[in-house]
Amino acid sequence: MRCWTYLFFLGACSASLSATAEPASCESVGSVAKAAMEARQGGVALQDLMPSANDLTKQLLIMAYEEPAYASERGKQAAITDFQNNIYLDCIKQRH
Repeated sequence: MRCWTYLFFLGACSASLSATAEPASCESVGSVAKAAMEARQGGVALQDLMPSANDLTKQLLIMAYEEPAYASERGKQAAITDFQNNIYLDCIKQRH
């Protein structure tokens, strides 16, 4: 059940990121990064997420799944927040 929630959210994010010709906003990229790391920390299999993802989402998923998964809730939340912040920061740096 949890896998379908992530598939739906990542699919919706992928669709919204590809809906315009403009580059995705850093806020949107940060949101997808958060969802990717939540899936990673939630134990969702990467192969279940990749088929419905666009190119940007696939890149973020790969990056998230290269990071370790944590057992404690504190570790999971820290990994999610750190990953989202790092992706958002990189996006902002590239745009300015």
